[in-house]
Amino acid sequence: MTGSIPNSETIGSEMEWQETYQLNTDGTFQKSRDRDGVITEISGTYNLINNSNENLLELNFNSKSEIIGSCTSSTKEIMSLQSETIFLSSWNACDGPGLKYEKAD
Repeated sequence: MTGSIPNSETIGSEMEWQETYQLNTDGTFQKSRDRDGVITEISGTYNLINNSNENLLELNFNSKSEIIGSCTSSTKEIMSLQSETIFLSSWNACDGPGLKYEKAD
């Protein structure tokens, strides 16, 4: 997690919250956030988008939630696929934190 202040990167348990996405083979997903022991979960469907510039992961949530990090929609997140095991949130484009997700073993 990075902020707008230089050298403000935090990782692992040092972050303000812990967050996971579980992507299922049927095109559904679940997002979970643990913040100070309070767990919030939300689900929806996802699409992989391949365009000429980059590969994207589009997450469409079933409802609104405070854990959705988006600049353009209250029910959608767009992630950039950096590799098969890493994706990056686009939330930092509008003053949200820079979030990097890595596949868990």
